[in-house]
Amino acid sequence: MENKTGRYFKYAIGEILLVVIGIIIALQLNNWNESRNQSSKEIISLKALRSQLQNDLNTEFIPGKDNYLRKNKSLSQIIEVYSKKDTVSKDSLLNYFRRSINEWNFALNLAAFENLKSTGFNLITNDSLRLKITSIYSNQYPEIMLRNNRLIQFTEREVRPTLNDNVDL
Repeated sequence: MENKTGRYFKYAIGEILLVVIGIIIALQLNNWNESRNQSSKEIISLKALRSQLQNDLNTEFIPGKDNYLRKNKSLSQIIEVYSKKDTVSKDSLLNYFRRSINEWNFALNLAAFENLKSTGFNLITNDSLRLKITSIYSNQYPEIMLRNNRLIQFTEREVRPTLNDNVDL
């Protein structure tokens, strides 16, 4: 009888160990699968952000910069005409004035950032990358929009009325 009880006890301990090992393996597989899913979500979010930033660069920042460079050149030409009292054709002067009031209204895309914000920023595992992304969208983009809006308001409030009163555009 004692021999049977010892065997059953060893058998029960063996069963418990097998169940515990099985649970540990299942937990590890679950953690691995969850980690793989998080990594996949991170890659998808980062690709969307990269695509969105590239699109903003190509459709907003580069054309906007070119627009403001042309505007600055026109303003420099107007200043040069008036400071040197040069004569220039009326059409050229009008073109300088028209270009000087041509504003660029930035329309930046925030969809991928908003999506990342809703899923949680800690989806991005690289700390420095996460900080740079949040800095771009939380600090730099709003600052660009604010400055651009101020410039548009100044042109509409100050420059355009003065030109309309003094130049037949």
